[in-house]
Amino acid sequence: MPTRAVIVGLAGILSFAAAWLIAAESLRAELGFFPKDAENASAFAAAASSAGTVASIGWPRGNLASEHAVADYARGLVQKDVATAAAVKQTSLSAAHLAPYDPRPWLVLAQKESDGNRRQQILKMSYYTSPANADLFPQRFRLAAAEQIDDELRTLLEFEVGILLKQGGGFDADLEKMYRTASDSERVFLGSLLSAADPAALAKFTSRPR
Repeated sequence: MPTRAVIVGLAGILSFAAAWLIAAESLRAELGFFPKDAENASAFAAAASSAGTVASIGWPRGNLASEHAVADYARGLVQKDVATAAAVKQTSLSAAHLAPYDPRPWLVLAQKESDGNRRQQILKMSYYTSPANADLFPQRFRLAAAEQIDDELRTLLEFEVGILLKQGGGFDADLEKMYRTASDSERVFLGSLLSAADPAALAKFTSRPR
């Protein structure tokens, strides 16, 4: 039979764990998975400080570290200063260490990487951890479109496009909007992905007037 001291000790540990979880969750902002546009980025950026506090309280919970990294990334998009950019990279490195299974810090790190070959390898990590993600696709696509990507990364992009189109959920409408508002080079690149992943979707997009 456990002694009274052991029972009291276990109760104290459980109480502390519960308080730790509740404290983090009570301060946690209700944000989406990843910012999709400038307006959405502003909402994430506004929550960057609180996300950092939550990540500190909830350490070493990887999901909270990733949310902090994404909020810091959004703040960097809004503020556009060197100090914020450096902080974003450090926050994302910490998140990738605590949550290597989460695609978001890998995507942020890829965007902050200056070396093209290394950027592609980091972007692949975002795909390895989440091969088809409608929330991440716009940023992953734009990052890849600016590169001379290798065959593996192209295959990952083609797979993502094909799977997301099959899943539906409005992705085809979002993708068509991307196709119509993209730059000429991005439109050519997206067209090549669609040609391999879903030629019917490409035919539909190109048959409609812009």
